[in-house]
Parts: sequence; C-alpha cells; structure tokens
Amino acid sequence: MNWIKVIGVNFALVLCILLIVEFFFGSWSNNDHPNLEFPISNKTYVDRSSLEIKPEIVTIYPQSNGFRLGRDTNLEKIKECLVITMGGSTTQEFILSQNETWTQQLQDELNNNSSTSNYCYGNYVVMNLGMSGHSIASNYWLLKNYIIDAKLNPLAIIVYQGINDWHGSLNLESNYIFLRHLKQELIRDLKYNSFTFDLIRRVKNNTSNNSTNKKFNDDGFLFKIKKPKKLIGNLEYIRLKNNLIQTTNLWGGILYHKSFIEKFINSGQKSLPETKFIFITQTIPICDLRKFPDNLGYIKIGIDKPNIDFSSYTPMDWLPNIGACLRLGLVKNNYVSFDRQKSNIKVIDYAGSFLEGTDESYDQYHKTPYGSKLFFNRVKNQLICEIVGCPVLD
Repeated sequence: MNWIKVIGVNFALVLCILLIVEFFFGSWSNNDHPNLEFPISNKTYVDRSSLEIKPEIVTIYPQSNGFRLGRDTNLEKIKECLVITMGGSTTQEFILSQNETWTQQLQDELNNNSSTSNYCYGNYVVMNLGMSGHSIASNYWLLKNYIIDAKLNPLAIIVYQGINDWHGSLNLESNYIFLRHLKQELIRDLKYNSFTFDLIRRVKNNTSNNSTNKKFNDDGFLFKIKKPKKLIGNLEYIRLKNNLIQTTNLWGGILYHKSFIEKFINSGQKSLPETKFIFITQTIPICDLRKFPDNLGYIKIGIDKPNIDFSSYTPMDWLPNIGACLRLGLVKNNYVSFDRQKSNIKVIDYAGSFLEGTDESYDQYHKTPYGSKLFFNRVKNQLICEIVGCPVLD
C-alpha cells in the first residue's frame, strides 16, 4: 500500500504547487484582462486572395486587452461615450480590416452623422468584444468579469448572437438548469482566469502558429484563408406545426438558453442601470426566418429529414441545414421574447426581417466586406435610434 501513499503525497504536492502558482500568477483579481481563447495578440496579415476579395491582404493590429479596436484607440482614456459590441466571430470579423467591420462602421456613423449631435459627437468609441466561438454564455461571463469589474460604463451594449448559442452545451437536452449554470461558470472561470490553462493555450497556439502561419514582413504572422466550398441550392419551405413553439418552450435546451439571456439582462441592469442593452438576432444565407415559427425556409441538402418530429431530434439531426435553421429560429424567438417597450432593453429582429444572399458571406456564416456593410446598413437606423435617441417628428 506504500505506492498509494506515494501517489497521494505527490498528488497533494502538485496540487499545492498549482494553487501557489495560480495565487500569484492567475488573473483572479478585478480589472485583470481575461485570458481569452482567441485574442488578437499578434500583428497579423490576413491573406484572403483565395476569396477574391480586394485588397487581398489586410492587417490586424493587436490591443492590450486582446479585442478589436481602432489602432490609435487609447484604452486608458475611454471614460465616457463608449459603446460595446459583443458576439462571436461574426462580430469580431477577423478576416476584415478594421474599417470594414460593422462595429467600426457604427463608430464612424455615430461620429459623423449630424443627427447624433450631442456631447459625445465626434468622441464615440465602439469597443468590439466579439470573440470567435463566444455565445451568450461567454458574453455573460465577460459582462460580469470584464465590463463590470473593469468599471466600464458604456452608453450601450450591443449583442449580436444566434449561431454559437446552440453549439456546444447550449443545445444539450436537460432540465437541470442550475447545475448546468454552475458547470458553465466553473469551466469559464478556469479557462479565462487560470494561469495554468492560459499557459497550455499559449503553447498550443504557438505550436499551431509555427505549423500553419509564417512570419511575414518580420513583424507579424501571415494567416491564409482557405477557399470554402461554394454554397449551392435553392430555398425550400415547410410549414411548421402550430404547437411547435409551445412544445419547444418545455425543452431543457430552450429554457437553458433563455435563462442565460435573462441572467445577462439582470446582471447588466443591476450593475449598469443607465446602459442600453440591444440584442440583434442572427440569420445565415441557408435560412429564411422571416415567417418563423409558422414557416421555415432552408437550403436542402441530402441528409435533411423534413418529416422528422423535431421534439425527438438527436444531436446528429441538428447538424443538417434544416436543423441549423430550426435552432436559429428558436434562438431568435428567445431573444425577441425579451423585447421591452419604453425600457433599456431592445431587440432588433434582424433574422425576422431580412433574407441574406449567398454573396454576403464567404462560408455561409462569416461576412465579406460587402456583406458586413449591407448588414450594418440594414440595422443602422435602429441602432442609432436606440443609442442616441430617435428624432421627434412633428
């Protein structure tokens, strides 16, 4: 039995060393920048020649907090006139130049449009907290552990979500929501605050950079975009059963997703009572959600099963286009249910209002410069209206 004691002593010793390391080097205190999974930490040259987008190479500049901001933005001087955007890769828009992103277009519009004239005119800063893979759960963590802890006081927080909300654990079917919340928060605290996890991630990323990216111009990395498969097909439509939404409201996955939106709103309103919270629903070119939940439009592929009972979907059934479009519609409905008139909560139902063309994105998810500009133009008036106030008509 001595070998058991040896293993136990060594395990306890390793655990003690890890605790000491985390105490001194972990980002557990307030105002620390979180150790995110996909921060912009190096100057990066993005080669998008395979997509036939001009210019073929754009430069992404790092910021100290790992998020996307204008190159000359001084984080320390942002005290007011701040707007924050949150979301996944469709907010971060990694393959676009800073000026091509919809968040930069929003900043330019706020500072150049005479209808926004107030004490912030010309001084608005839009901080892009979009991060690849982030869902509403990640956004909730960032709200609590970065925005609130860093004592940022934005005029508005804009959340553009949908696609990532049903990836990973958000689409698991379970009614034990409290335990799932506890698990999510423990995992994210470890992932984003732990020095050990961050060290492992850095080693992994450096290995990946050395194998896939090359040093470019001696001051950054070259990131080459692979040409994706071309999206082919026409939209087909099915009529959904009238009781679909009533049924899905009882699904654990739907309730779990809705509970994260609620926690985000409650935490935000408690700590940032003067901030406007604006949610934008998301769609993709393979889906038409304009008449959801009565009708569902999707580009059909060979493994779609249009006659299957949605309430008995397995994880594999969610992967084809019909499943992806259905879950986007359900997520859309969750956000729309939180729209409140005459309050600081607003939902812009972009997915329920517009059908995106296949030429707006290069891989059915991520927008081209043309698609990003088109997206912003579609939501511009509503965003400006919510941030600075709508003009009063006689």
